Amino acid sequence: MALEKYITEITDILRREIRSFEAILELLILEEKCLVECDREALVDILGRQEDIFSSIACLEKSRAVMTEKIASELNIDPESINISLLSEKVDGTIKRDLTEAGHVLARLNEDIQKKKVSNTMLINQSILLVESDIRMILNSVNGAQTDPEYTSRAKTKDVEQSVCIDQRL
Repeated sequence: MALEKYITEITDILRREIRSFEAILELLILEEKCLVECDREALVDILGRQEDIFSSIACLEKSRAVMTEKIASELNIDPESINISLLSEKVDGTIKRDLTEAGHVLARLNEDIQKKKVSNTMLINQSILLVESDIRMILNSVNGAQTDPEYTSRAKTKDVEQSVCIDQRL
């Protein structure tokens, strides 16, 4: 009976983690919008809110680890070997259904968050390239031919004629 209680508690923790991860996903969507719109103030606010939620998630992870230890002790197994599939085999009915559903939702959220993080990282990298390009253009217009070679179209080309070097990629 104690095992069912522990599994019910861990399911409740997973539900709270789901809410937190859903909030993170929403903030990542807003982050993408801010990156596209170049809204620095909103981006700073979103990053602060993400930090708060990550702190909350860390606390939930600690709670989940404590419950996992209790379950491992009850089952006489290594806590590292415990997963949702193993736990769902130990219970029946609504507890099993709720636990399995939480596992599926967490897996989906993880995929969605990873995709959004990749998308946002690409936007950030593109922004960096634009800023570097603007810096080169400004330096060229201000300094003319006396620009640091690192920011010229001939950067890293040595004495090769009729070639183009853009950010050392072509």
